[in-house]
Amino acid sequence: MNHPYPTLLHQWEELPVGLTTHGDLRHGFVYERVPHITLKSIAGNADIDGIWEEWQETLEPLRADLNAALNQAWEEWETPGEAAKDWPKAPATAHAKW
Repeated sequence: MNHPYPTLLHQWEELPVGLTTHGDLRHGFVYERVPHITLKSIAGNADIDGIWEEWQETLEPLRADLNAALNQAWEEWETPGEAAKDWPKAPATAHAKW
């Protein structure tokens, strides 16, 4: 296919039928569209619930151990991302497994 701007299209892409730039990009830039991932598509994904339940079985006991060792009542979103340097060994180990 002879295209006026061959560097704009990859070798494996073809200009869609009926769409041409007529040698001027102001007539329309042709690009490959990709699907957009929306929150609705994530929330509606049945696999998410199974994955969450599977990991809750592993993470809940670790969080309970961490809370007991540090005398805290952290929810899962409140658990620190990194263990503090002054934590005793037991909570630091539980946090590392988290």
